[in-house]
Amino acid sequence: MSQEITEDPFQFCGSPSVSSDYESNSDQINNELNLLLTHIERIDKNVLKLNQLVDILISKETIMEITLSSINADYINTREIIQKTETSCSKILNIIEERALSYERAIEDAAQQLQMVAQK
Repeated sequence: MSQEITEDPFQFCGSPSVSSDYESNSDQINNELNLLLTHIERIDKNVLKLNQLVDILISKETIMEITLSSINADYINTREIIQKTETSCSKILNIIEERALSYERAIEDAAQQLQMVAQK
């Protein structure tokens, strides 16, 4: 009788024992849990990398917005300077044109006076 107790009671059925099935299932579950934990760790690392990339992109976007704002301000200032320069150049050209006409009239008057003197 002591022999029967020490032997596996399910051995006569030709199936593996319940305890070995339990250990096998437990090992399989542990392996799957370890694999799942490995995947979760990879996901955590990838999420961390993504968060770092998002932070970098946000920083670059901020720098780009500041740069664009500065460029826009420079563009507006340059446009104002160009408009003022065009206005000043127009005024200068008008003054030059008026003086040129005045000199032209003075030359014509002088030429007429010279002709009159030459005719006398």
